[in-house]
Amino acid sequence: MTVLKIPRMSQEFLNRLARRIVRREVWITNQPDSLYLAFGLILSATIDGLSNNEADKKLEDLGAMWETFTQALPRGINGLPIFASGHMVHKLDVEPLRLEVERLEALIGENLTTGDTPEARDDDAGGSDEVPGGEPEGVAPGSPPDEKRPQA
Repeated sequence: MTVLKIPRMSQEFLNRLARRIVRREVWITNQPDSLYLAFGLILSATIDGLSNNEADKKLEDLGAMWETFTQALPRGINGLPIFASGHMVHKLDVEPLRLEVERLEALIGENLTTGDTPEARDDDAGGSDEVPGGEPEGVAPGSPPDEKRPQA
C-alpha cells in the first residue's frame, strides 16, 4: 500500500485558488468531519477495503479538499454540499493558502468567516447605546416597543 501522491501547488495556482475562495466560487475544508460528509464519495473510493490505519497512511499528505459550488450535487448533508468530484490540497499547501486568503480578505476588507466588513466593525465600536442583543442599554429584552414603553 502506497501513500496517495498529492501534488504541491505552484504559487500561481495557490494565488488563483485563494482568489476563487474569496470570491466564494469554491468550497474548501480541512475539517475531517466535513471532508467525509462533502467528499465521502471520493474518499471512500480512495480507501475502499483498507483498514483505518492503512487509510490514514494512504491519506497522510491530504491537507484539504475543494471543489467549485457548480459541481455540488442537488442534495446536501447536515448543511454541507456533497460533491462527486473534488481536488486534493497537499498538507503543506494549507497554511500558505490560508495566509493568502487572509491577505486578500484584508485587502477587500471583509472577513469571510464572520461576514464582518470594516464599516460594521467601526459601527460596533462607535459608541452606540445598543448592546449586542439589539436593545438599548437599560431596556430588558422583550420590552414593549418605544411608543408603548413607559417614559421615565
